[in-house]
Amino acid sequence: MNETKEASSSANVPAARITRKQAAYIAISTICLFAAAVAHALISLPNVENLAKLSPPHPVDQAELIFRLIFTCALVATVEEIIFRGILLRALLRILKPKAVILITAGVFAFLHGIPIGIESTMSVDPFLVTISMALKAVQAFTFGILMAAFVLCGLNLLGVIVIHAVFDLIYFERYVSIIGDFPATYIAASPDALVALVVSVAIIAVPAAFAFRTI
Repeated sequence: MNETKEASSSANVPAARITRKQAAYIAISTICLFAAAVAHALISLPNVENLAKLSPPHPVDQAELIFRLIFTCALVATVEEIIFRGILLRALLRILKPKAVILITAGVFAFLHGIPIGIESTMSVDPFLVTISMALKAVQAFTFGILMAAFVLCGLNLLGVIVIHAVFDLIYFERYVSIIGDFPATYIAASPDALVALVVSVAIIAVPAAFAFRTI
């Protein structure tokens, strides 16, 4: 990671070549990301199954469902990464130091993901649970944004970051989409199971994110 710091401070752009240490960091961090997504999907599964009982799954063809899941995850990842780790990050690198760029891009990313979209669907839920889950979702998006920015600063190209982001979302939402038949209306956790799942995923992602921020 020291090589990244030197390359970014001298040329003020992401490293052109990925060193072995950087490649190892990207690989380990990606495993952590996917582990966080798997943990979230497994822990929140009881809540998803309960929601399916309350609201019958949408009658959607299985092939259409798989296509929608893959297409949506790929589209969202592509748009978000082009905006945040493509345009915004590279523009800020021209005027700011790498750590400041990481914080700003991750902060904006977290703010947008913390907007309570679909909150009306959780009006019957404990307000404390809603508030805590909103804060945790913002933290999750912030640590995720740090990792994505760190990958770019390590020299990973935008396509690679998009693929990692898309696969994370695919794992994260697959159980929900396959059981309910659609993506969740909101990021807000509506049950203790969903809240625990969010806590666990944040804890897993935070480890490589903290390491990245300390070493870049």
